Amino acid sequence: MEHVLILQVVVVRLWNCGQDLGVLGGGGTGNLVAKEGTQFAELNAERLSEISQNICLVNGEQVNWRFSHNGRNTNPDTMNFRAGTQPVVSVATGTTGTGNITSCSAGTCNPVQSNTVPVGSTTRWADYSGSFIYTGATGQTTIGFQSTSGSGTSGNFLDGIQIEVKPIIEFTSANYSVPENAGSVQPIQVIVVGTVPPAGIPLTFTVTDGTAQLGTDYKINGGVANTFTISIPAGNYGSGTPYILNVPVEIISDTVPEPDETFTVTINQSNAYHVMSSSGCGASGNGTATYKIIDDDEPQDVDVKIEKTQRKGTSGSFQSQPLMVKTNDTVQYQLVITNKGERAISSTGVANFQDVVPNNFNSVSIAVAATKGGTATASDKCTASLSGNTLSGTFSGPKGATCSVTISATAVSGVATNTATVEATANNDIFRDDNTSSVQTTIARALIYLTKSSVGGQVHLIFL
Repeated sequence: MEHVLILQVVVVRLWNCGQDLGVLGGGGTGNLVAKEGTQFAELNAERLSEISQNICLVNGEQVNWRFSHNGRNTNPDTMNFRAGTQPVVSVATGTTGTGNITSCSAGTCNPVQSNTVPVGSTTRWADYSGSFIYTGATGQTTIGFQSTSGSGTSGNFLDGIQIEVKPIIEFTSANYSVPENAGSVQPIQVIVVGTVPPAGIPLTFTVTDGTAQLGTDYKINGGVANTFTISIPAGNYGSGTPYILNVPVEIISDTVPEPDETFTVTINQSNAYHVMSSSGCGASGNGTATYKIIDDDEPQDVDVKIEKTQRKGTSGSFQSQPLMVKTNDTVQYQLVITNKGERAISSTGVANFQDVVPNNFNSVSIAVAATKGGTATASDKCTASLSGNTLSGTFSGPKGATCSVTISATAVSGVATNTATVEATANNDIFRDDNTSSVQTTIARALIYLTKSSVGGQVHLIFL
């Protein structure tokens, strides 16, 4: 059975309970107010029960914990806290928040802070905290808070649960590959999952030359140091909101034909975090990233790119994101071909591009004829022609030259993925990852928009 437990004014989902679990507001239950925020849980709302949640724990790591507990019955209410099969602590708390640790089974249990919240002429809530070394197997582990006293309908109020473990850190990819002419390129990225403490966490990186030489072939983090440190700011980066750290890389281009070159960057180990998979608990992570610099200096080396974007109608900006339209809407696609390499693509060894518009469209036409741009000269090629739904064209020019063309079509039905391609068949394209570009268009028979408004205490749903 799945419940929503609200602690510290934050909704913590996926707390599970084998029996029914009560979630109560402050006041009205023996004049009890929440320890933190406005709500708290009662373990015995229906039956003696346990609430639990799975978290990623690593064998041998320190786990810091805290929670607040209050009794409802004449005798102190009692409960246990566990991590997997490892018992941690058993506590007993009276109705006024006077607490007692009856058993500290793992690690260190700090002195109880009793009677922490004044309520009228009395007090509520005992605060419990401590730490332990997790001895179970690395993996998703159930942490649970189990009632051991009270009746089937009352007892054991719980609030303010906090479990602190080390954050998980890794590179988002183990391999990067860029052409030598790229200059400032996509940075190496580090993903951080978990809670970073108030002082932040310093990450130290070690850069190791392979065939690429630091300062000659590339720079990293704005300089040529083979070790550097970047701090991760404090924050909670769990629950689908990881922190992404960008480590900038600059490629230093030359004109010397040479093999592709590599260097590596490693995250140094630390007791402040785990270097492991951010998506699979306990799996190995990307602790080292290898960067390949693809040479572009052989006589036949070129680097040509195609980019496809789309828009609804005949005005407005083009976009690469998926597009939603309805039947009979006009959709326009724009293709832009660019020479990114150091060498010119000659007019006798042109690059050929093509775009086959899917059968989800009809009435395909060229809306804006092929147009030169960038550094293109009068003798460079930029042509496009249409045969049915297939657009074909040619392109040549020096570094920075562009050729753009816009296609119009009428939407019919279905979901269409439209892919454009470019090939420099007379040359060696050193970076083929950008030789294709796709966009997705969803064509609906009609578009229905739903809005909700409240009028006089009633909720109205309006279809537009």
